[in-house]
Amino acid sequence: MKKPIIAILCSAVAAASLAAGNKDYPVAPVPFTSMHVQDEFWFPRMETNRRVTMKADFKKCEETGPIVYCLEGVDNEQVFNLVLPDDAKLVANCRDDLLGGVTVIRGDVRLAVKEDGGKAITEPARMLAIPHYALCNRGPAEINVWLARTAEKAPDDK
Repeated sequence: MKKPIIAILCSAVAAASLAAGNKDYPVAPVPFTSMHVQDEFWFPRMETNRRVTMKADFKKCEETGPIVYCLEGVDNEQVFNLVLPDDAKLVANCRDDLLGGVTVIRGDVRLAVKEDGGKAITEPARMLAIPHYALCNRGPAEINVWLARTAEKAPDDK
């Protein structure tokens, strides 16, 4: 019985001092850019990340370059109505039959369909994305680079 009463009293005192604008409160907001970590635990880990992990990531980017992927109508039906949800599982693999071998991205996505009442629903669909530089090598086709994340954001009449 005493513990809940003590907890309530402590909470009331803390709330009252914060509401009164207690100047003795030891924590004050500071801009993120002015923070510097120099403790024994985090600093070595941050240095390792800066020197090793980020260096490896930048090296990989320099090797491959920024690659924009797109959906081409040759591989996908209704490219403008495909929806890429945040939890979609995507897999990259090499496709040797396309321009001598390029990395493509496959995944399970959703196809946006408008019901008679105008409400957007989705159905399961498969997606194949190719590098933008490899498009239109198999005949004319529709392409889409920017996919909607929800059915409501998918275009109505494409």
